[in-house]
Amino acid sequence: MPWPPAFTLMPLPVPSHGSKVHTIAVRDGMAAAAAALGFRHGSTPFSIGGPDCSGSPIALAMEGRFPAVAAAALGAEALFDPPFALPAPAGAAPGDFRARFARIPCRLCGGSGLECVYHLALECPHVAMQQWRRTFAASLPAAVTALWTSGLRALRDERRGNRVDAAPPPASPAALAGVAQLCTEPPNLGLDENRRLAYKLLIAVTWCRPTAPAVATAAGPSYVALGWLFDALNVRHQRLRGLTQNWLVWSERSLCSLAHAWQSALTAAGHAVPTASPTRASASRSWSR
Repeated sequence: MPWPPAFTLMPLPVPSHGSKVHTIAVRDGMAAAAAALGFRHGSTPFSIGGPDCSGSPIALAMEGRFPAVAAAALGAEALFDPPFALPAPAGAAPGDFRARFARIPCRLCGGSGLECVYHLALECPHVAMQQWRRTFAASLPAAVTALWTSGLRALRDERRGNRVDAAPPPASPAALAGVAQLCTEPPNLGLDENRRLAYKLLIAVTWCRPTAPAVATAAGPSYVALGWLFDALNVRHQRLRGLTQNWLVWSERSLCSLAHAWQSALTAAGHAVPTASPTRASASRSWSR
């Protein structure tokens, strides 16, 4: 799948089948202007993945301490990895790897959407998923407040040392008002702009600020404001480690609770919970140590 030539806002529902398709989608096409990539050794705007990827969410997730976040980056494939999938029994033979890529209608709601992390977290009308969604929405203001304040602190500290390459254009009053509202009250997850924002926060993916007026309007003010912050964080990875650590701890906890709610609902409805392949299950156990 080729990368799009320009910024593309993540479509909804997000394509989840095929990890490459999912990765490109959640990173807004992975398109960024050359000037946005940074030139100073050891620093790259956070919106592109972090300084040399060191200290970025994806780098820390792949260290193995956040298996749910690492799995969620694969889209629907996440449901075949712990904590979503059950560990394989001792001595079990490898399963059919092709099952990971099957497009399966959601078993909890009778197929109103495909069974994937995005659908379960933000679309599925099953009562267990709705209950999880309310709890998740209630946790978003505190999570965004921590992300916003720690990001601004990292930017302020870096500027004191004259290590920021260039000051970014200021965030608009509307964008700042949007993120301020998100820091104080749970968002309405019935709106596309809030679902897009919530999903990226849930799976710990950063993003660029959309600059085209029509795209920025579709993205919503909170999305634009956080994109501005991520673009501005052209700082050393040491400044980002605390920010990403806190974000990943919240994301891991949220994804694990989603996995538990989904497994319990499947079992109660008489459906089988996926079983991880022996290799992936053993890898997950070693990561968690």
